[in-house]
Amino acid sequence: MMTPIPFIPFPPHTLPGVPGIPAQPFPIPHQHLQQHLQHQQYPPQQIPPPISPKQDPQQALIQQIDYYFSLENLIKDLYLRKNMDNEGWVNLKLILDFKRVKIIINGLLNGLEKEKKEGEEKEETNVTTTTNDNYDKIILESIKSCQNLEINYGKEIDENNDVKLEDVKLRVKDNYQQWLVPDN
Repeated sequence: MMTPIPFIPFPPHTLPGVPGIPAQPFPIPHQHLQQHLQHQQYPPQQIPPPISPKQDPQQALIQQIDYYFSLENLIKDLYLRKNMDNEGWVNLKLILDFKRVKIIINGLLNGLEKEKKEGEEKEETNVTTTTNDNYDKIILESIKSCQNLEINYGKEIDENNDVKLEDVKLRVKDNYQQWLVPDN
C-alpha cells in the first residue's frame, strides 16, 4: 500500500532567482509613511517647450514644417496624407493648426509683441507694420526656406507680395503621387 505524498505549498513571496526563501518587505511605520506623503509636492504638469529658448522660433518653424513633409513623417502620418487633395496639396492653415506648430508660432508672436513694445518705448512713430502683417510675413518666409515642399500661393504674386495665408497650399517636393491616399 502506498502512502500519499504530503502537500507542501510554495512560499507565497520568494526572491527572484532564490526559490524557497520568502521575501519579507521592510515594514514602514504608518507615521513615517504619512509624513513622507505629506511633504511630497509634485509640480503641475506642463507641456515641455518644443524648442530651446536659445533657438530662433522662425528656424524651429522651418524645421517643423520641413519634418511634416519629410519621408520619415509621411510614411506614418496618415492624417496629413488624407488631407491632401488629388494633386497632393495641403492647405497651409491645416499645418498651422497642428499643436506643435501652434506652440512655435506662439513663441513667434511673443517675440513680435516684445519687439513692438520695445519700439513703442523708443517712440518710433514710423513703424507702420502691424503684428499680423509681420506674422504673415514670417510664416511665408519660413515656408520659402523649407527644403521638402513646393508652395502654391493660389494666385499670381503682385509686386507687394500680397498673399493671404488662407490661399497658400503646400505639397511634398518630390513624387507627391506616392503619398496620395486612394479614395475607397
